[in-house]
Amino acid sequence: MRTKLPVNKPNSITLLIGLALLVATLTACTPGENEAFIQGSWFYNDLHIQQQVGESFSETYWTFDGGNYETYTCCFVEYQQYGRYTILESEEDRLLLELFNIDGKFNSERFQVMVKIDKDADTISLMRAGPFTRITP
Repeated sequence: MRTKLPVNKPNSITLLIGLALLVATLTACTPGENEAFIQGSWFYNDLHIQQQVGESFSETYWTFDGGNYETYTCCFVEYQQYGRYTILESEEDRLLLELFNIDGKFNSERFQVMVKIDKDADTISLMRAGPFTRITP
């Protein structure tokens, strides 16, 4: 005669843990998507710096390339800076980057930059400036 082995039915705790893992897995896709979106070079032209008519215009370029970044600004204040970045936070339409190994003008050890993403318009905004237009994919 065969003995029936007990069948373990999932309890509510097991289901909650499984659901939490599923949500964490699906949410984990966002940083990769947002980081992929910002890759390439971006351009912003501010005709009147800080809305002050009569001030010289400023052109700013940002390039993101797989963990490396470079930024260049000219015409009113000129500077170039480059280094590495890591993602501290990623939400639907925002990335919080930490810049490090910074070289160029205005060096610092680490610096945080909030990037607002508008996928519909194919633009980003950085440090309250923008929108930046994509110039290379």
